[in-house]
Amino acid sequence: MIRRSKNKNFPGLKRIFIFSYDAFANYDWEAAAKLPNLSKLIEKSSYSQNVISTNPSITYVAHTTMMTGLEPNQHLIGHNKPLQPFQPESLQKWNWYDKEIAGDTLYDLLQKDKKRVASILWPVTAKAKIRYNLPEVHAIGRENQSLKVLLSGSPLYCIEMSRRFGHLRRGIEQPYLDDFTAASAIYTWQKYQPELLLLHQIELDTINHHFGTGGAEVQKSRENMDRRIGQVFQAIKDAGFEDETAFVIIGDHSHLDSHTTIYLNRLLALLGLIEAKKKKPNWRAWFQSTGGGAYLHLPEGEEYLLPLITEVLHNFKNRYKDSINRILNREEMDAFQMIKGPQLFVEGCPGFVFDDTWLGLDTEASFFGPAQGSDHGYLNDLPGYRSNVLFKGPWFKEDFEFGQIDLADFAVTLAYLFDYKLQGSRGRVIEEIFK
Repeated sequence: MIRRSKNKNFPGLKRIFIFSYDAFANYDWEAAAKLPNLSKLIEKSSYSQNVISTNPSITYVAHTTMMTGLEPNQHLIGHNKPLQPFQPESLQKWNWYDKEIAGDTLYDLLQKDKKRVASILWPVTAKAKIRYNLPEVHAIGRENQSLKVLLSGSPLYCIEMSRRFGHLRRGIEQPYLDDFTAASAIYTWQKYQPELLLLHQIELDTINHHFGTGGAEVQKSRENMDRRIGQVFQAIKDAGFEDETAFVIIGDHSHLDSHTTIYLNRLLALLGLIEAKKKKPNWRAWFQSTGGGAYLHLPEGEEYLLPLITEVLHNFKNRYKDSINRILNREEMDAFQMIKGPQLFVEGCPGFVFDDTWLGLDTEASFFGPAQGSDHGYLNDLPGYRSNVLFKGPWFKEDFEFGQIDLADFAVTLAYLFDYKLQGSRGRVIEEIFK
């Protein structure tokens, strides 16, 4: 049910533009804040470098909390992908579809109120009731990418964006993909004038995964992102909407540099719980990586294995010190508001990440391998593991740095700006940013 809040404190506010700056972490702030466009915005904005992500801290989980104000155990998106043992990475489905979300989203509330919403590569919006929807989906196997996008989004709108700006794109290669989506967002804003526009920009996250959190490649990505921020905000002004628009930039999670991969499914294979069979491989337990962590899944009827696996994991942690940081049981996972289903969550120490691979168990060393770049997917309470947010508009204090918030607070505040309330959210309105 929609329940309107009674807040009427934002006269003139008609639109919100949400610029999701994927992986915009607190350690990016100093360098990014020196760039020409973000530096000007900061002077006129309320901002924080202390945003807490979800558990685990991964993109689809975080973006769903941004839209619902709910935690994973409420909105039911606990991973970028559903569990798919033995399935090659290139053939795995993702949690693309809006129907997987439990609870109302901000865009649901606007659509029910007959407001115009536009969404460009925003996670978990495929087949959502969004008027202008270019969803994030990708073809699997013999599927056709263009057809899948058309069937999952707003067909005429997707065709229009492809015809106008498709020349900017080279598949998913960066910086071209984000240039395409930014151009699409600017055109959409000026032509269709939505009350809510959701733009997901991915370049920095992609570069981090490949190169880590520092270096020339990362700085170039920050510069590209700053250029797009400037283009988008200029478009808001050119359309004559600056005084009626809340422009919001949000980072969904941080990153930690990686040096070692842990293969816990090889440990399960050693225990005989994952078996290679020619026609149908069999699993009685499976670790699903989140990057910096991993869920333990046990199929129905195999729950009795939990004490054995728990003991083996703790022995592994004690033997290979400084590799595993924490092993959460189900009760502890509930305290972190993690999705129901998995029986354990294992978190790596900073620098350690997990992979689903289970083949290749030749020696003890097979439990570990090299890792490059950086990753996320850790628990959200690691010291300094934070992202950034910025609110720009006539209703927000200028050059004002506020303190710690989480993504549920972010969602509730967005809804409050639109005079809505997100049912079931434990988040708070960030009152301190308002004039």
